[in-house]
Amino acid sequence: MDDLTLTQYQLISPLLSDSEHRTLATRLGQICGHGDLDPETADNIIAIVRQIAGAAQMHLRAALAESAAENSELPTEIALKIASDEDAVATPFLELTQALTDDDLLEIVRLTESNSKRLAISRRKEVSEELSGVLAETGDWPVRKSLLENQGASIAGTTYDLIVARDGDRSELHQVLVQGRQLPAEIVAKFVRVMETSLIERLVTHHGLTSGQAFLMTTDVHYGAIVGLASDISPDRLAALVQYLSAQGEITPYLLFKAICRGNVQFLAAYLAHCAELPLATVQERIAADHARHLPILWRTTGFADDVLRLIVEAVTILKNSADECRKNDVKAQQTVIFQRLISGLETIEKGLSPKEVQELWTDGALA
Repeated sequence: MDDLTLTQYQLISPLLSDSEHRTLATRLGQICGHGDLDPETADNIIAIVRQIAGAAQMHLRAALAESAAENSELPTEIALKIASDEDAVATPFLELTQALTDDDLLEIVRLTESNSKRLAISRRKEVSEELSGVLAETGDWPVRKSLLENQGASIAGTTYDLIVARDGDRSELHQVLVQGRQLPAEIVAKFVRVMETSLIERLVTHHGLTSGQAFLMTTDVHYGAIVGLASDISPDRLAALVQYLSAQGEITPYLLFKAICRGNVQFLAAYLAHCAELPLATVQERIAADHARHLPILWRTTGFADDVLRLIVEAVTILKNSADECRKNDVKAQQTVIFQRLISGLETIEKGLSPKEVQELWTDGALA
């Protein structure tokens, strides 16, 4: 089979069954371009593969493409031929092949009219920053969503900006961000701002709130989103986020208070460590040992007034005292809800909404 000439293949191909033909296409796709073949055999195989890649029968082209996708030595001309085929043949190949360079893939992305091909390329094990940028610019939302979900895709800040501009009002985007890749601190903040604007529109349009009520609620959601995205991340990422938010003037006493009420003392500790120029571990140890004594000392480094400090100390006290009880009774979620309602101003807004409307707000994730 491996020593067929093109002439011999052309003579026997009409006599082959579909199964035999697919087997031949699969075998040739696996070995085409291999360096251990003698030159004459290699040339014969390339000639036959070139003909199969242009065959009318899609099942033959698909069999060739499937096996060739795992062949890193596949000649570029054959790889490009397969990549230019219809989506059903080309997309599985584009997702896996290592026979195409980044320049080849960039050219394919720029020239193709198929979002299915762009989507396949966005799922590759590795996607360069330049390729991600072109995919995000030329592709549709599923392509951009795929890039965000692909941990192997390198995404530049300018590409994140493009995604914010085009897809910032998609509720699905918010879920992808929370559950997906680790984002740079400044990108987290940009997405949070977009979420806030989108939420104002939703509250006014779907829930009948005035613009003023919606703004008050989304200010709290803005803070809640920052706190939520700052939870359960590494100390290095938390420090980077705190540094960025501090430089933007977005850290306020209320934000710190809200973080504590949602169980995130780490955010407070990271900010105090930033202001006091101390290691995070040192600040954590001091808060854990005697927060009532150390917090007033550390608070002075923030430049904030002392009038909120009492609430900060009290919130940490409540959190510490209730931690064991919450673990025993499994009511931590309820404690969080109580804290959220207490500080969000929802109790005043409830007077203008029915219980059902309030429940819908919670269900939509507006205050989650």
